[in-house]
Amino acid sequence: MRIIRTLGVLACTLAVTGQSPILAAEVRPEADGKVVSADTVLRQMSRKIGSANRFSFELRREIASGHAGEDGLQGKTKIEVTVQRPDHLRARALVPGDTRILYFDGKQLTMTDVRKKVYSTVPMEMTLDKLPSELARIYGFVPVAADFLVSDFYEDLVWRAKSVEYLGTGTIRSGFLGLKRVRCHQVALRGDAADSEVWIAEEDLVPRRWISTVKATTGTEVIRLELSNWNLEVKIRKADFVYSPAKDVIQIPMMTEAEMAAAREAGK
Repeated sequence: MRIIRTLGVLACTLAVTGQSPILAAEVRPEADGKVVSADTVLRQMSRKIGSANRFSFELRREIASGHAGEDGLQGKTKIEVTVQRPDHLRARALVPGDTRILYFDGKQLTMTDVRKKVYSTVPMEMTLDKLPSELARIYGFVPVAADFLVSDFYEDLVWRAKSVEYLGTGTIRSGFLGLKRVRCHQVALRGDAADSEVWIAEEDLVPRRWISTVKATTGTEVIRLELSNWNLEVKIRKADFVYSPAKDVIQIPMMTEAEMAAAREAGK
């Protein structure tokens, strides 16, 4: 049962966590004299993604510390995400030696482990706006790239930050062999549980890099995301969000947080 739970474990730590509102949103003048606000840039990014009825993107995630591999979080993972609002999601994670896929169609959620040939399906009748919080409440995890699923993730993003700061602009390499250069706004978000640095492309206002330093009593965990191949008008088929298991694939139950807590208590 632990196998299937790992499929949905926070594959992308995309934002800071905490309970405090923003204290300050600093601005900084650019070389051309324009004054850029971190708050404005974050709002534009949220509006650009939130207004897209269907979109897809890819990301590469790297976890720097030795904790990689625990509870399903691999050190290096490539993830492909397709979204159709208001209630469809497909996320395909390529980890070393395996492929894990999540399907959601507004009525049920299915997660499958291709190599282990197992899958789990649970009823989840809701929109993408509610999916992350409901999965966290019932099953203790959030879906891949949860922040980008909701129609307005700006409010949630800044609610979890104690402060934001505009750091200026920088250039990252992208595309084939890194030959393309993308100029980005750099925004820092600081919180009680984590600090993040977000690189948002000037040209299309979508995130291209997201580095989170998660704080814990045992030390810090650095999670680095490189986002690419954004398509805000992707062509989608209904079949993209439907899972049809092969004959040799076994369905197993997905334990809730309450069931896992009871199992742990019984094992003491």
